[in-house]
Amino acid sequence: MPSVVTHKFRQNNADQFKEAFGEAAPTRMYMFIGGVKAWTNDASPPTPNDAVANTVYAHWRDMLSCKKVEASDVSYVIPRVNWTSGTLYTEYSDTNSTLFSNNFYAMVSDYHVYKCLFNNNGGLSTSTPSGTSSSIITTADGYKWKYMYTVSAADVLKYNTASYIPVKTLSANDGSNQWSVQQAAVNGSIDIVDVTAGGSTYNNYHTGTLDAVGNTTTVTLASGASAVNDLYNGSMFYTTGGTGSGQQKEVINYVGSTKVATLASAVLTGLDGTTTYSVAPKVVIQGDGTGATAIATMNTTSNTVYSMTVTAVGQDYSQANVVVSANGSSGVTATAYIAPKTGHGKDAVAELGGFNVMVNCKFDKDEGGKFTTSNDFRKIGLLRDPLLASGTAANGATYDQTTTFGLNAVSGTFVTDERVDGGTTTSNAYIVQANSSQIKVTSQDGLFIAGETVTGNTSLATANVLTHTIGELQKFSGDILYVENRSPISRAADQIEDVKLVIQF
Repeated sequence: MPSVVTHKFRQNNADQFKEAFGEAAPTRMYMFIGGVKAWTNDASPPTPNDAVANTVYAHWRDMLSCKKVEASDVSYVIPRVNWTSGTLYTEYSDTNSTLFSNNFYAMVSDYHVYKCLFNNNGGLSTSTPSGTSSSIITTADGYKWKYMYTVSAADVLKYNTASYIPVKTLSANDGSNQWSVQQAAVNGSIDIVDVTAGGSTYNNYHTGTLDAVGNTTTVTLASGASAVNDLYNGSMFYTTGGTGSGQQKEVINYVGSTKVATLASAVLTGLDGTTTYSVAPKVVIQGDGTGATAIATMNTTSNTVYSMTVTAVGQDYSQANVVVSANGSSGVTATAYIAPKTGHGKDAVAELGGFNVMVNCKFDKDEGGKFTTSNDFRKIGLLRDPLLASGTAANGATYDQTTTFGLNAVSGTFVTDERVDGGTTTSNAYIVQANSSQIKVTSQDGLFIAGETVTGNTSLATANVLTHTIGELQKFSGDILYVENRSPISRAADQIEDVKLVIQF
């Protein structure tokens, strides 16, 4: 049976994951590192699989240490799209089923992020969008952009990568331009009307400056207006500048000899000899919302409709049709693009496809002795709600999950990464770090017992196990939600690893 998992489902999953960190009883999430054993090819780590043997057991055995992830360490992210001159950006359309797979937004060098609302009929973008206005931003190349938000300096440092940028929706007034944009957003607005066919014989187009205003319903057009009676009947009279700019009324009668046009109803404010105007095909936006209006721009060479300019965005539309008419002309088709439910800019996360969540965690030197600085690691993952070895819920900042053997009767020198074998139990493990009195091990196979002799597979050093101290967390408790295999990452006593994991929903 045909079906689809909608982008709203993906968004819901991302929301649930992120919100889990800030709930009244928050999920206790830890980022762990592990894997001292070399891959078959360290330059090309194997792809982890989701077998029970791995997800439930093996990753636990390879675990070295973990650090708690706080709510402030988690952010929605979207694929990074840098604005680049000469690029065709996909314009927003409420009917585009692949919108979130396309480059329909872009980030400029000052970390402003813009959504493309109109790409000038498939033209290349050559003018950098700029500004933080709540209104649509039109660039010299004919593109129309919507400013969405600016990535803060703090978020750039914490969540910005070559592949992803952070995105957020504000829940309170922080005084930013983004908040202004959110407040200005209009539910179900129509910000763009896109001409799909220009029609033909639209020769009843005229622009000029009013010669005179007769009364509330008549205007005298400029001397260059047509001498043909009724030519402009059914067209729209638009005031484009000067006194009374921004009004539109239908022409119901036109006398060519006097240039007098009679309008369908009274103009809203007074006009005078400074008022500029256009007479163009009538554009009517029909739908289940209210208030959207647009005017037509003509190609006077071909007598076709070239584009539409929205003069009022309206509100509450979920569907709309555009009807274009003019006396003796026909053939124009146009599509009204309906904004997201809450309006462009209201919810940057949902509008830009924030289906991914980044978890950022810094491993600062040895983290108080909990993280080794004398070995590398090859696994990074997320562990949810582990228990302490005692069985109580783990809620500390960091934990050491290696097993420590206290030694005596040491002969030779154990080395890191080598396998150590038990002489009695035939158990084995891999050394994380070693000194003359103890070794820390991971990836343990089998159970060592006190008193048995252990031998280093490479160094051939030997010792007796005097004490045996397990890791701080109860092995196999909680849930491992995510694992990445990487090439070896070396650690040092003066080093900080800034790890960014992106969970894609």
